[in-house]
Amino acid sequence: MFHSTRPAAFGRRYAVATAHPWATRAGMAMLAAGGNAVDAVVAAAAALGVVEPYMSGPAGVGWLLFHRHDGTAHVLNFSGCAPRRATPDQFTSATQTDGPRAPVVPGNVAGWFEMHRRFGSLPAGRLFAPAIEAALEGFPLQRFNVEMIPRSLERVD
Repeated sequence: MFHSTRPAAFGRRYAVATAHPWATRAGMAMLAAGGNAVDAVVAAAAALGVVEPYMSGPAGVGWLLFHRHDGTAHVLNFSGCAPRRATPDQFTSATQTDGPRAPVVPGNVAGWFEMHRRFGSLPAGRLFAPAIEAALEGFPLQRFNVEMIPRSLERVD
């Protein structure tokens, strides 16, 4: 159905893996600047919202499972929720993916800022700089981007 290829990534001191090389680059830039894994995650996630908006982004939801070097583990659930007046009987298999009942309240932006507040080390503004740069200056399309754009446009009509 889709043709997905990813370039090989190599590193000696740290590693970042995402679905798009520019998002990977954003995470690597945070580590190179002295940031930690959470800084890299937030920068990469924000960049994915620009370079693969049909798969990732601020209007999405997520979870963080973070295992610290001291042996402690932390979970942060920012998976969103249904609107306040939603009840289970309003949702059917037909409304799960299409229509006004399909979305949940987005949680990504709040989750990114909360994980940064708890565990980040670089200034928050710095984490979003690569995503802003990609949005303003552009970025190279991957084959997957080219295949997904027409598929995503079908849903906009």
